[in-house]
Amino acid sequence: MSSLARLPYILEKTPLDKETKLKIIEIFLHSSDEAQLEELMKKLIEWKLSDDAATEELTKQIQALKEDFDKERAHLEDRSQRQTLEVVDHLSSETKIQHIRNRILSLL
Repeated sequence: MSSLARLPYILEKTPLDKETKLKIIEIFLHSSDEAQLEELMKKLIEWKLSDDAATEELTKQIQALKEDFDKERAHLEDRSQRQTLEVVDHLSSETKIQHIRNRILSLL
């Protein structure tokens, strides 16, 4: 695919403002200097690749943060469940102790 054939894709996928995109199109339509056009296209491709790399890196960082968050949430939920079970066990023990105490008192 020639670099000029990539121009529509690059212009569509880059977050350039409309005026800049129109100016680039105007340059390509009215310039006869092939070297200048090729250099501009090279810069646009480099910029697009750099933008894609930055987007990919940010996506990886966000995914890593999400994974860390999910792990921490799972850990907190597990800890909460264990603490709830400990409280239930404690209350059950207290209830049994109270029941035994009441039986002893009733025997006296």
